[in-house]
Amino acid sequence: MSFPGKYPDRSIESDPSPAVLSFLHEARRGLSLPFPGHGRTPERLRALRTQAATDTSVGRLLEAHSDAMAILFEASVRPPPRAALAVWASGPSTSVRVDSKGHGFVLNGQRSFCGGATIVDAALVTADSPDGQRLVLVHLNQPGIAVDAATWKVGAFRDAGVATVRFDDVLVKPASFIGPPEWYGSRPGFWFGAVGVAAVWAGIADLLLASLPGLRRHDDDISHVATGSVEAANWAVSALLDQAASQIDAPRATDLQRAKSIALSCRHSVRAQLESAILAFDQEVGPAALAFDAFLARTRTELQMSLAQTHGPRDLILLGRS
Repeated sequence: MSFPGKYPDRSIESDPSPAVLSFLHEARRGLSLPFPGHGRTPERLRALRTQAATDTSVGRLLEAHSDAMAILFEASVRPPPRAALAVWASGPSTSVRVDSKGHGFVLNGQRSFCGGATIVDAALVTADSPDGQRLVLVHLNQPGIAVDAATWKVGAFRDAGVATVRFDDVLVKPASFIGPPEWYGSRPGFWFGAVGVAAVWAGIADLLLASLPGLRRHDDDISHVATGSVEAANWAVSALLDQAASQIDAPRATDLQRAKSIALSCRHSVRAQLESAILAFDQEVGPAALAFDAFLARTRTELQMSLAQTHGPRDLILLGRS
């Protein structure tokens, strides 16, 4: 795998879109949604859903930035000034590791699915260490960081700067460790963030499904069945997100197992409702819209990729055990 260069000369196929530039401007001015679990979680989830329904790439960037801000708040760490942030934790943490070098530490390894890699200023990165999983705040203007945007082969989320990132002896200062070992995934906030991701799924679905009335191949009772199915699914998803937000803000949500149960139940149920709506949508519009409308085809792929973030029956096993 070849890496085209190192920050700040990070290779991207095109300049950021106006919507992404607006997000970066606001993020660097201190943009932060209400933190989950502090009484305004419904507002947080609705903002994420609304933004994803307006621009899917910005919705993804906003969710990651807002999650990073919430993580730093929970860890009592001041966010870096004038910085758009991301969280890179997809895949096994062992793909990136913290090594001892001299009297300090360095970051080595490679991480895929790094949203905003060509755009943001810093990222929270999970990494393996002898003490367990660590969370590291990495400023992307450091030497030793290489970004390969060419690994992202699809048009989905084309403005979100998704790339593969390699770390070669990137210096890790003691203050760059966020929380103690194993802290990142062992707190209720981890699961609260997972509900925020489900709100983004809902927003992407809103954008896709809003096109249904103008794309119906028929004008008969069966076409109205599709419209009704989409409306019912939308109502159910809104209720699920509102219920999850209410439970996140309740005192019991600070229990780790309770937080896990809320997130897994919400994500599984939201996915089921959206898959039902997508089936009705596909059957009603047929293949032509996906073949001849690039925007529609890309949005459909973005939703499919997003829902694939769940782990199906493995999530249900976790839910049953919790």
